Amino acid sequence: MSISISDSFKREGSWAAGIKLKAQKKLDHIDYYYFEGYGNVPSLYWQAEPLLKTAINNTDAYTAGIRAASLDFKKLNDIGNVPFMSIILTDHYPEYMDENILIAPPHIKVGELEKKLIALQYQRKFEDGSPDWIIDAFTAGLMDLKPGSTKGRIALKELQGELTEDELKNYLINVFQADSLDAEKLDKLLGNAKGLHTQFFTMNINNEAPLAPLYFQEEKNLWVSGAEKASINLVYRDGKIFLPFTAAMQALGYEVKVLSGEETLLVSKGKNSYRFYLNKNVFIYNEEDYGLLMNPLTRQNGTVWMEIQWFKALFGVTAEEREGGIHLTP
Repeated sequence: MSISISDSFKREGSWAAGIKLKAQKKLDHIDYYYFEGYGNVPSLYWQAEPLLKTAINNTDAYTAGIRAASLDFKKLNDIGNVPFMSIILTDHYPEYMDENILIAPPHIKVGELEKKLIALQYQRKFEDGSPDWIIDAFTAGLMDLKPGSTKGRIALKELQGELTEDELKNYLINVFQADSLDAEKLDKLLGNAKGLHTQFFTMNINNEAPLAPLYFQEEKNLWVSGAEKASINLVYRDGKIFLPFTAAMQALGYEVKVLSGEETLLVSKGKNSYRFYLNKNVFIYNEEDYGLLMNPLTRQNGTVWMEIQWFKALFGVTAEEREGGIHLTP
């Protein structure tokens, strides 16, 4: 698309648009401007006071005096392929931001301006909008800052805890450079970064409840004493492996019953019985109580999981992840 302006009345002022200024000419009786670019119909801006235009990265910066010389966007330089933006630094118009124009005070700090630009670039990817905590977490992660929102801080901490520094950096850049985003795409990119599957954003994006933790999953075959028994999903979190408790115990020949509003599990085989509580660090074995420093069971996304080490400690079963699947050996 293009915008052509022949200006005979506001010749001492400054024109800007949400697409690139390709040509500008001051003639005897008119000033001529030609803007060209791609996308939705852009905003058009004019102010009476003159501004200087400077091209920085893939942005046109309109500033008074020599301020543009100090606008060095280091993070955006590293990212590359930034969609076009017009930045207008002025005190003659309130702060404003849309898909292709950012208006800010003339004395804004460079870091704060770059933060606004990065947040805007993330935000414009979501066709149906995105919760503020997601944009907050991504922007802070890319700029090595602390998120401003509680949920954003928790989300970034989850990402930092489960991804290496390089994995996180590549993930944030891949999200930044994506053409469009939704919860499923965020999860797919996150899974690609780790080489596993996750539903972290799908579970949390429209949920007002506290943030569900980040964990990764992978489908594996379950073997017991060398015999293939079932196909199960494993959970990876905090460098640990978790097995779906019911499926694993049934493969070992145990009967599993859910009691008391799904908060208690009764596990039995022959003369041995166990009673586990999802909300207590204790269990009952053959009617005797045993205390634990931590609960061996955890519930995520409606499934009860047990860390792999507990199978040997509680049931005398060695559990190992090997090529071909998970091997349980009583």
